[in-house]
Amino acid sequence: MAGLTIDKGAGAASRQWRADINGLRAVAVGIVVVFHGFPKLLTGGFVGVDVFFVISGFVITRVLLAEQRRTQRIDFAGFYARRARRLLPALLLMLLATLAGGLAILPATGELQSLAWSALSVLLFASNFFFWRQASGYFAAQPESFPLLHTWTLAVEEQFYLLWPLLIVASAWIARRTRIGQLRALLVLLGLLAVVSLALSVSVVRLNPSVGFYLTPARAWEFAIGAALAAGEHRGRRLPPWLATALAAAGLAAIAGAAWLFDGTTPFPGYTALLPTLGAAAVILAGEHAPRNPVARLLALRPFAYTGTISYGWYLWHWPLLAFVQSATLGEASAGMLLAALAVSFAISAASYHLVEAPIRERRWAIARGEWRSLGVGAAALVLGATASIGVLLDAQARLAGSPWLQAIATARRERTGDWPAACSHYQTRFTGLASVEGCTVGDRAARPLIILWGDSHALHSVALFDRWGRDHHVAVLYRARGGCRPMPGWDSLGIAGDLVDRAQCLALNDAVRRQVAELARQRPVTLVLASRWPASNVPDMPNREPGPVGVRVARAVSDIVDWSKPLGVRVVAMLDNPTLPHDGPSCLARAAPARCAMPRARADAMRSEATEALRALAAKRGDLALVDPFAVLCDRTACPANEGSTILYFDSHHLSLRGGLWLEQRLVPQLDAALRHSE
Repeated sequence: MAGLTIDKGAGAASRQWRADINGLRAVAVGIVVVFHGFPKLLTGGFVGVDVFFVISGFVITRVLLAEQRRTQRIDFAGFYARRARRLLPALLLMLLATLAGGLAILPATGELQSLAWSALSVLLFASNFFFWRQASGYFAAQPESFPLLHTWTLAVEEQFYLLWPLLIVASAWIARRTRIGQLRALLVLLGLLAVVSLALSVSVVRLNPSVGFYLTPARAWEFAIGAALAAGEHRGRRLPPWLATALAAAGLAAIAGAAWLFDGTTPFPGYTALLPTLGAAAVILAGEHAPRNPVARLLALRPFAYTGTISYGWYLWHWPLLAFVQSATLGEASAGMLLAALAVSFAISAASYHLVEAPIRERRWAIARGEWRSLGVGAAALVLGATASIGVLLDAQARLAGSPWLQAIATARRERTGDWPAACSHYQTRFTGLASVEGCTVGDRAARPLIILWGDSHALHSVALFDRWGRDHHVAVLYRARGGCRPMPGWDSLGIAGDLVDRAQCLALNDAVRRQVAELARQRPVTLVLASRWPASNVPDMPNREPGPVGVRVARAVSDIVDWSKPLGVRVVAMLDNPTLPHDGPSCLARAAPARCAMPRARADAMRSEATEALRALAAKRGDLALVDPFAVLCDRTACPANEGSTILYFDSHHLSLRGGLWLEQRLVPQLDAALRHSE
């Protein structure tokens, strides 16, 4: 990203170049690449991005103010020409190489097409918008599906570059009209911008975290912090060396603490981003007041300084290589392979810097001489990248059109659980009430008997199954579900989908479902079906936050529901869980033989949750709880496959696809008939 660049600028700015800031860039890029390569080792390494943004705000504002002091104007063409020379050569090389790698590695089931579209968004300086709109994001289970995911930061920086010179000009205009001095006017503007942007960031982190994470308005305050340092660096008294040293040490500790303590569940950016951003600001400020403080001298050491020099390239290259390694190994890359990918990306970035970036930035090549020539060549580079991206997109579409197998995989991914009304999934961040009964009823909608399907996303992937069964048996089916929210009042949400689910919203939905079940049971015969990815300590990313053994807790919660339902005349059926595959089903099937994508039966049996056995025991004990178990249908004696012929059973590693659900219904009819016989 551009915040990683050395911007020696011109004139005064070039004479004020600081090696410690280059070292700070090295720290920032280092924690980012460690996080990307080994996310469990440094769970908050994503805060390096915020350090970059502060550095960018400081460096770019400093360069613009120095130019204005020297020439009494801002040369917009010159500024953007310098940005083009600095950013585009390495970016275009990385982009073309990533497109070529995608052609060799990514399947044309949507992943290769997505790469091409994301490349186009990069060239339009809008990849942050592209990735914001994706179903999978920065903390998704399979970010390697997006080899250009890291470029969202470049888009934020580029949008900053487009607008920031105007802020400097605006401060000069205000100074002329008010006579308060340009730097003071600029500080006032930066303060207002920072307050508004931070307030927006805090708000959207609660309401829609993806907006706060990816979009520039919620990140602008981080640039403003750095810019304020540049605007105020010659104002006020200088800090004594001991205080500057303490400030620098505290700043570096704040960055390290955030990188170590934060993780994907931390609300971010918002208030929490103040820790790394103010930490970066402290290091920069201390270096300005005491250039020889121990932290500044440490950061100026040659290994740090050189890493900072090539850090823009390292940031560009490391993620595509990691993504391709993970993609080629189905997410099972060894630590050695990941380390090798990071080492290779470091070497490529060094070569790119010395052979391409530096000669162009320093105008050693004729194509980089002159502002308008630089801008023209930059525009041509963007056209070249767009042409390559479109070519990859057309190639991917041709591959897909020529392969029925790839089409089946792409269809499973695209259809997911089916085209049901979005409101019925209750995916709003703040639960405001259940969607309408009429809009969320499937099966035989005119029938009087009613099944209420209640649960999490595993209830949602069962809607197609119950829709067909209900139509065939003249039963209406109302589904009440929310991803990550188990159908057990008093239980926490999964804790892995912080942008969709939190405890309060899950509890509110479950309470609303209970009230509606009671209301509808007074009007018509009701059967309540509970469906969930039942919690277990041995299922990845499924933490159980409730005290006590998992099985005991689940059995108690379901037993309470049965007891509550009985006076209402409501019969309760629990649907046990389906197996979990070792890999994302469609991604694996597009890359490997189906046998490799299946879960071995012995391993699948071992992963069956404590809750499953507890529910079996509960049903046997009570007699008034029926069970439906898809496991035996989805598994044979040796394995649980990801497909049956051309039917792709899952759209990820554990959610049934639309066609997988319909395939399962045909084979689950005897169990459904037995469990739901009182519903007809």
